[in-house]
Amino acid sequence: MLPCGIGSEIEPAIVGDLESIQHYVGGCIDAVRTELHDGTVIVGYCHDEGLLLGMETNWFASALFNQQLCGPVVLVSGTSPDGEYDGDNYDLPEQFYKYLTTKFTKRVAETYNETMIMSAGIALARRVGIVDADEMADLDEKLERASEGDDADFIKHMQEIAERCNAFGPVKESDTMEAMIAELECMLQNEAEGGK
Repeated sequence: MLPCGIGSEIEPAIVGDLESIQHYVGGCIDAVRTELHDGTVIVGYCHDEGLLLGMETNWFASALFNQQLCGPVVLVSGTSPDGEYDGDNYDLPEQFYKYLTTKFTKRVAETYNETMIMSAGIALARRVGIVDADEMADLDEKLERASEGDDADFIKHMQEIAERCNAFGPVKESDTMEAMIAELECMLQNEAEGGK
């Protein structure tokens, strides 16, 4: 099961009938799918109206299925032991579960940290006048194109920004958002004053 919330850990869940899945996700379900490199189909059961109900973003599921998903998500394999996708639910392959609970979890945490630092940095850059409204509109447009994979140069540029954010320092559990924002604000103020 992929829980939502910062600091949550992926945990095993016993999936039975439809009602058990509905119990885990908190209501009516919808299914999303992705296919692994070996052809295994992974199915995620999520709350059908999680986004509309304002449920918390599920960072694990959103990364795995490449779309915003909210609330807890139950994962199963949709591929039978014979290698067929037949509409039934099966246990996740052990190697995939191990990947989810180690490397995947680490990468999602790193990406979340980068996103939070970049978001705070952009907001503060706007507030201290490093970026104006037209530049923000241009950035939004480029981000939209990049999210669709249409702007390789911009994607490369954003990767460089992410590397700079990582150099700024990873977010630790003991960090407060206020302390991070204060540190970013100081850094951006210095950059704005040095650039004038």
